[in-house]
Amino acid sequence: MSTLEAIYLIDIYGSVLLQIESRGRISPVTSEFIKSEISKCKLRNEEPPFIIYHMNYLIFQQLQDDVRICIPVTCDTEPLYIHDVMKLIIEIIKTYFGSFQSSVIEKNTSLIAQLLTEMIDYGYAINMEPNTLQDIIPTPSLMKKFMEVTGLQSNTPSIHKNTVPWRTSKANYTNNEFFVRIIERVFAVYEGNNQLAFGTLKVDVECKSQMSGIPELLLYLTPGSIMENAKFHNCIDVKRWKDRPLQLQFIPPEGKFILASFQANLSKQKPLPLNVEAKNMTDGNFEIRIRNTGKKPIENLEVRVPLPGSLSSVSTTHGDYIYRPSKSVNDEGAVLEWTIKKIEWTSPAYVLKGTLNTKQELSISDMSDGGFEKKAHPKLEHLTLHYKYPLTILSHFKVDSLKIVNRPDMKSFKGVKHSVIAQDVSVRFK
Repeated sequence: MSTLEAIYLIDIYGSVLLQIESRGRISPVTSEFIKSEISKCKLRNEEPPFIIYHMNYLIFQQLQDDVRICIPVTCDTEPLYIHDVMKLIIEIIKTYFGSFQSSVIEKNTSLIAQLLTEMIDYGYAINMEPNTLQDIIPTPSLMKKFMEVTGLQSNTPSIHKNTVPWRTSKANYTNNEFFVRIIERVFAVYEGNNQLAFGTLKVDVECKSQMSGIPELLLYLTPGSIMENAKFHNCIDVKRWKDRPLQLQFIPPEGKFILASFQANLSKQKPLPLNVEAKNMTDGNFEIRIRNTGKKPIENLEVRVPLPGSLSSVSTTHGDYIYRPSKSVNDEGAVLEWTIKKIEWTSPAYVLKGTLNTKQELSISDMSDGGFEKKAHPKLEHLTLHYKYPLTILSHFKVDSLKIVNRPDMKSFKGVKHSVIAQDVSVRFK
């Protein structure tokens, strides 16, 4: 397991709101380095990358609301692990204080420092369950009520300890409800003829539980469900799943949580609902033609086109576009971004046309050797897509039913919603 050397919470102006160093290996100048790198990105009008490289360590950073959470590490680590830790830290602070705003963190630095120290033990993410933390460190509202009733001081320890660490036994709801949402994120590469070259799905089973007491649930899956590289919440009875792969038995946490995550292959027989034709034409011209081939609207489409040079002209039939020229030799180059809020399935094709700047400086030797003929017009290689396609499914994963084992009389299941997110889909130009 990777170790977290420190946690920094920094506001949008570069001031350190809170700093927790768990292992003492990070130099005191780390925060200054972080602020310097973020300032450089702001000058370029860019968002800093998730991973900032330093000769002695890596810094993982993410902006949430108006607070940037930064975690440096000095050894090889899995980025998804750090991303999950950041997500849990943000969720727990929101659970305690209602938001992750800088003003809230400034007012509660002492309590947040206690929370982070309890969550991270000598660099290891140990106690990340909100209900367990609330048993150890009560929320401000609960502590205030407790003090008003008992007259005790704020450092009075909690005497209650739950046998199910991810859930409190005191949960009580008027309407017992359980929701399931299956989100499939697509990572794929398509050839210029729309043939799939590579494709995989990352599936998250998101749940929202609002149930009283300690319910024990049994989720039945349909035959044919494929779960490769499965990762389960620790509430799941893994032994039962190994014996019966179509059944997930668990005691759910309260609120929203990820019950399971897994991978599946993207089927060639079930194509994406977006047809993209990307063509290089003569004299540096190019054309991108997009059509919704599904039966539901496509939402929040973002098309990103890396450019080998500058644009001399661009036009589109729908949506908005932004041209971001290259600013230095070290950046990723010029980029054309095309955004469309919604594409109805009955809509005609959406088209973007452009022309690349074909001016090139040729040496005398190039001209004498016929360099004008040798120097081909610049061509585009690929584009990337990001969009949402709600109420649909691409994998074989489906939920059949939900049973409450210890309360067969309780009917709480509210059904399943599916949605597809094209997270990183590349299409090569013809």
